[in-house]
Amino acid sequence: MAKIHLPLGDRKYDVHVERGILPHTGQILNELGISGKVAVFTSPTTEKTYLPELLPGLRKNGLEVNTKCLPSGESTKSIQVAEELYSQLIDWRFERGSTVIALGGGVVGDLTGFVASTFLRGIQYVQIPTTLLSQVDSAIGGKVGINHPLGKNLIGAIYQPKTVIVDPDLLQTLPTREMLSGFGEIIKFSLIRDFKFFSQIVSGRKAILDEKQPDFLQDVITKSIRIKTNYITADEFDSGRQRVLNFGHTVGHAIEAAAGFDAIRHGEAVIKGVQSAVEISENVKLLGTHIATRVHDFLHELTVPSISLDVEEVLKRMQIDKKVTDGNVTLVLLKNIGDPIIVQHGAGQLTIKEHILRQAIANVCR
Repeated sequence: MAKIHLPLGDRKYDVHVERGILPHTGQILNELGISGKVAVFTSPTTEKTYLPELLPGLRKNGLEVNTKCLPSGESTKSIQVAEELYSQLIDWRFERGSTVIALGGGVVGDLTGFVASTFLRGIQYVQIPTTLLSQVDSAIGGKVGINHPLGKNLIGAIYQPKTVIVDPDLLQTLPTREMLSGFGEIIKFSLIRDFKFFSQIVSGRKAILDEKQPDFLQDVITKSIRIKTNYITADEFDSGRQRVLNFGHTVGHAIEAAAGFDAIRHGEAVIKGVQSAVEISENVKLLGTHIATRVHDFLHELTVPSISLDVEEVLKRMQIDKKVTDGNVTLVLLKNIGDPIIVQHGAGQLTIKEHILRQAIANVCR
């Protein structure tokens, strides 16, 4: 088992990564001193498939368990659903010492964490991610939130969980398109980290997406989590170095918002955002053409759904992104694989001509 520690003072916690760990969750929570009432928020597919594996271990370790199944889809991350969960927790007589557990993908995890961060001014929560995307990214680092009709994750907080429990075996039932969505984040991690990791996922694409080789998946997931936790440890509140993790996300989030959050998967939008960032990096003479070509060739091998969007609408969504500073859009570009740079379009740090930005967006939105 890999146990990845985040040394965040009184908010410190461990990420447990091990195949078959789900039934042992109750023991892990007991060792953390968690007792009494717990609520498990989950989704329809996960409720049927994995909740039966989780519940016996929780109850065996003396926890009083309540469960709530949430609707599927990005639209669930709303203030209306959050209010329903507040009411449910009040009805269950939850107190500040109670715990909520997110058993599901990014939607369940983000919403559960947001509710935990605001209910009774903050109660403890646990992340048990069940998708590749949530296992490598959204469950790690304490970013919780809900969407606004004008943008993704515009309402939220940074609120760390008590622990994160990652069981790669839960991915065996995941549809290929959901695996691809998580793969988008893994691609991001590899490009901002090092050429060796990028080469590993290029050669191992089928092992991840098609064959779901358990041991290979565990290795790639663990490496991705270590990359992310290194940035979080150095910059927990996302004010400096951690912004590198937004590589591919400025355009990606804008595409999600412009298309409608359920029209395209998050990781698919990230892949499109990575494509645009690589193109911009090459066209402003940051990134060598031979590297850009290799990345583009690899990305074009992936079956990412095409989507037709108006460039002006995507640009408009970028302007209301939470990463905008003084009206300037923050972009993460590449000088090389493993050598990212944070720039602000319009702030004078690097000249990105308007036609370069527009063309890069247009090329992934048609």
